[in-house]
Amino acid sequence: MKHSSRDCGTVAGLLIPLVLVCFALLPIAQAVGPDTDGSIPGSNNGEGIGVLVSRTTGVWNTGTGFEALNHLTAGNQNTATGLRALSSDTNGGFNTATGVFSLFSNTSGFFNSATGAYSLANNTSGGYNTANGYAALYRNTAEGNTAIGFAALY
Repeated sequence: MKHSSRDCGTVAGLLIPLVLVCFALLPIAQAVGPDTDGSIPGSNNGEGIGVLVSRTTGVWNTGTGFEALNHLTAGNQNTATGLRALSSDTNGGFNTATGVFSLFSNTSGFFNSATGAYSLANNTSGGYNTANGYAALYRNTAEGNTAIGFAALY
């Protein structure tokens, strides 16, 4: 099958306006909401929408991912990586949450380490816990527990 130059002209005539419309809409199609995008006062650092937006006096915190450390006001030295990791924390400190919803409900617990999606997700004020694995210590609210593996000590 042969293609004539007339066919190419028709395709180009339709394709060029379509590309121009796409470029015109590009600024509209960007993310919205507070993006901390870098350094925050108090030696805090955040990257992502809604990260560390409630912080008042907390120092040395790092949040990466949508709404990580979202409600933190006065907590210190927390690290949260993942969608809503340590999202409810307001005053807890020295916590590490890595994974989607890890340490999600923690509000004032100290010295917790949660690695894996939903690990220590329901902990509110318990401290000195270590959870490694998907949903490890998921329902835990006590102190001084260690769980390793898929849904360990769920």
